[in-house]
Amino acid sequence: MPQLGTLLLLSLLIHACAVICAADTHIIVDTTQGRVKGYQISSQSGHSLQVFLGIPYAEPPVGDLRFSRPIPAGSWRGIHDATFYRSICPQRLQSVQSFSFGYNFNNTSEDCLYVNVFAPTNGSKLPVMVWIHGGAYTLGSASEYDGRMLASQDIVVVTVDYRLGVLGFLSTGDDAAPGNYGHLDQLQALHWVKDNIGQFGGDPDKVTIFGQSSGGAGVSTHMFSPLAKGLFRGVIAQSGISVSPFAFYRPPYKASDTARNLGKIVGCNHSSSQALVTCLRGKSTDDLVNARPQGAPMTSTYVPVVDGYYILDFPENLLGQGHVLDPALMTGTVLNEGADMIDYISGVEKGVSAETAQQAIHSWSRRYLNQTTIAYKAAACHYNIHSADPMVNRQNLIAFWSDYDYVTPNIKMADMYHKIQPNTYMYSFEYRSVNQPDPQWEGVLHATELYYVFGCPFSHTMPCPWKGCNRTWCSGWGVSPLDKTISNEMMTLWTNFAKSLDPNSGANRHQWPHYSVSANRSYLQIRDTSDVQQGLRPSAANFWNQYFPNLLAGKVRQHECHGGVIIG
Repeated sequence: MPQLGTLLLLSLLIHACAVICAADTHIIVDTTQGRVKGYQISSQSGHSLQVFLGIPYAEPPVGDLRFSRPIPAGSWRGIHDATFYRSICPQRLQSVQSFSFGYNFNNTSEDCLYVNVFAPTNGSKLPVMVWIHGGAYTLGSASEYDGRMLASQDIVVVTVDYRLGVLGFLSTGDDAAPGNYGHLDQLQALHWVKDNIGQFGGDPDKVTIFGQSSGGAGVSTHMFSPLAKGLFRGVIAQSGISVSPFAFYRPPYKASDTARNLGKIVGCNHSSSQALVTCLRGKSTDDLVNARPQGAPMTSTYVPVVDGYYILDFPENLLGQGHVLDPALMTGTVLNEGADMIDYISGVEKGVSAETAQQAIHSWSRRYLNQTTIAYKAAACHYNIHSADPMVNRQNLIAFWSDYDYVTPNIKMADMYHKIQPNTYMYSFEYRSVNQPDPQWEGVLHATELYYVFGCPFSHTMPCPWKGCNRTWCSGWGVSPLDKTISNEMMTLWTNFAKSLDPNSGANRHQWPHYSVSANRSYLQIRDTSDVQQGLRPSAANFWNQYFPNLLAGKVRQHECHGGVIIG
């Protein structure tokens, strides 16, 4: 008879084969361009998924196609190998090595317009969620985001790579290089979804687009583009919205000035826009990506612009005029969005001095040019950055950046949009795991919710046979039972929204009410025990959405400040 050790080894081998052998099964699907080969994987929980990595949705934007609108991918003969991630779009290697893939990563290429598809096996007419990653319009990749766990909720998940930084958003302000190529890439990917997702078990008429940070701003900007009509029915904007200060070049700053500055740096100092662009097309990718031209202080160096083609005016103007598509909207922020905006301050872990806090606010206020003094006095008063307590100053600086860039623009959008589309929801994510590796003082910082939305606490429960799968941020934390509970809750809310445009379901239906000004701006507070609250950050919302713009416009006078309270 076999020894006990032999039986144990045999049992382990059988178990391993049950997982790995299933993971090695391949599946072939027909698309409008040709056949693609992907993986079929299963898990102990009984979920069976098909995964396709690196399906081209547009022609490589190289040569004369650099700084041009995307062209749909052509067809191919034979079978396209969709079993591995393609190169990510060009970006500064130091950034991507620090924040995404590790110090030894260097696999970038302009040939990067691909989608990844995660879908239940043998699904039919399933809702579809299309993910647009964030990264300040300059860094990141779809291959950071593992769609297996969301797809296990009977959803087809598509993640999209799109052009970034100078290659995605450079604009000369005219027809030579109108800009917004990264957003047009996203729309081209949505056209691919419309034409092909049925072959993967998805319903092209039940598409929800979701994204975080600049990705959240991006998906909510598509709501204002006539080119996006009919491509989606739901939008989930996480920690980024189209009316945020960082989401667009806005007057008096011009993207064309940044393009000219770039030209001077790389040796393309031409008088005409067309000559400038022709010269830039001849430069190496590294020359363009690593150049650091001066841009607008309110944004990343390269961001979307009003171009008269993709978008006709600023979203806040179009929203006021009612010129917006009307998808259902779910939007929200995290508790300490601005924490990573101050981690550069020396000794920040011990707090921030009043002098340093004042310098930070004054540096921000310079973006308002001849109104710098007005902006500084108003913000310094509202956030009371004169405290002798460095911990108070640190927390107020975090609140300042959180409110300015994220929270109050979200409230502004929801306040206006729910009057057009009542099917609007707002959340505030406020859960911090005991396993979260970031310093305690940062709290629930920007992007924390992604760990739970993408089901990272369950990433080990099914095979992942492709190279790079375990290189994502999913692999860095320990997992507590409460982490699993929060992740389950968020995956359920997000996928319910994709399925029915209502995050509630079953017995919990209407636990999370629609957002409405008349109903006290109800929102879902997601924390250890989630609950519905009313009126997120009301004082900050009043300051940024009412008082401050009226102050700059000269409609109200500068009121006096007493202990962090504006009086008058």
